Amino acid sequence: FLPQRAVEVSGLLEAVQMGLKMQPTIGRLFEDETGIAVRELDIVGEHVKETWLKAHTDFSTGDGGLLEVKNFHGSKIKDYSAPDEPLAIPEADMVQCIHEATVFGVPHIYFAVLFGGQAFRWWRIEITDQMKDEFLQKAAKWWAMAQSNDMPMAETVDQAKKIYRQSVEGVVVSDARVEVIVANLKKIDRKSTR
Repeated sequence: FLPQRAVEVSGLLEAVQMGLKMQPTIGRLFEDETGIAVRELDIVGEHVKETWLKAHTDFSTGDGGLLEVKNFHGSKIKDYSAPDEPLAIPEADMVQCIHEATVFGVPHIYFAVLFGGQAFRWWRIEITDQMKDEFLQKAAKWWAMAQSNDMPMAETVDQAKKIYRQSVEGVVVSDARVEVIVANLKKIDRKSTR
């Protein structure tokens, strides 16, 4: 018998391990479907000028790009565009692709996903210099916050839930910082109910 928390962590680790085991298979699926050669690239890259900015990618491609692969639950397919539709992938995946392109200095990224072990899709994402510059500016801002341990204020209810976990204790002692957080949460709540 494992405590609930241990089961959750174990499940997460298992999902990560399965993703790593499936990575070569998904790379081969991409290669077979596109005819573009891939080479496993198990390195951490570092931006040429901004040495604090690093990234890991899954594969390099024979046409001068990178390939990022994912192994997702089948229910997530609804969040991604079909092959005949304009490109639409979740923001977190797009940011990861722009991040890798910025660090490795490539003009495009292929993003390939195996959904539920049954549906395979891939997208070619062109990453412009403007996209890289905008990403670099935002990343520098976040890096400065991380260095100073200065957490950004939440802008949505979902962000607030991630930052401020529900208390399991009965009492919270308020100080000026807590009062600012509560005021911010009230503003967010008012925005979301409009």
